[in-house]
Amino acid sequence: MRVPLGVIAIIYESRPNVTADAAGLCLKSGNAAILRGGSEAIHSNQAIAACVHEGLTGAGLPEAAVQVIATADRAAVGELLRMNDYVDIVVPRGGKGLIERVMRESRIPMIKHLDGVCHVYIDDKADIDKAVRIADNAKTQRLGTCNTMETLLVARAIAAKVLPKLAQIYRDKGIELRGDEAARKIVSDMNPATEEDWYTEYLAAILRCGWSTDSTRRSSTSRITVPSTLTRS
Repeated sequence: MRVPLGVIAIIYESRPNVTADAAGLCLKSGNAAILRGGSEAIHSNQAIAACVHEGLTGAGLPEAAVQVIATADRAAVGELLRMNDYVDIVVPRGGKGLIERVMRESRIPMIKHLDGVCHVYIDDKADIDKAVRIADNAKTQRLGTCNTMETLLVARAIAAKVLPKLAQIYRDKGIELRGDEAARKIVSDMNPATEEDWYTEYLAAILRCGWSTDSTRRSSTSRITVPSTLTRS
């Protein structure tokens, strides 16, 4: 970041690692931070904040450069979103309900996402064994995180080699597969994907698969896509 934004308010849910990550990123880019984590992790957030403040003091920086709101009261979020005289940008990180609330209530400019529809794309020059391992992990390690794969797209030239291998892995792990017409010709027991499927963040044991131009076109209209091209080094 070439020019600091100023005071960044970050509102997030559940995971206390965000407290350390957000504090570090804001400080590294020359910004101050006001952090409001979820009630589920309030004690962990406060412990992490104490470590951050100790580090700031040791580096000769003001403790107030990173502030972690100590209350779990939801009203505190509303108050923070009205502090446009003090906060330059607000970043909500969490589920759709949180994002929509910040959109409704904030008087401060914001950087946001809404639906996280994460993609993995396997290129026709990919190392197939590596690609299979990555695509397996991307879906099955944890189903309910914002970076869990929801759409698998495979280059046409290697689809017949890759999709059956992955389909067997996903079946064994209880993942329901939904595919476009081309993918279902290769893996016949896939359920057909509906138009709505291509825009849905499942956070569940469901994965849509495809390699047709139509699949790519539909998927590319989602708010967030995270393509990973897996090629040989």
